[in-house]
Amino acid sequence: NKTNEKQDKGFGDVKQITKEYMDYYTNHRPQKALGGLSPSAYRIKTLKKSS
Repeated sequence: NKTNEKQDKGFGDVKQITKEYMDYYTNHRPQKALGGLSPSAYRIKTLKKSS
């Protein structure tokens, strides 16, 4: 049962899942407000323009 599998996760698993989601949220998640770029891609693009 998948519900029980999720409930059986320990603190280490929760830390890893959180770390992976934070990486996705910051580095891979496209944002409409940023022209479809991820936050990190937008930051890189902006820094290149100002150099």
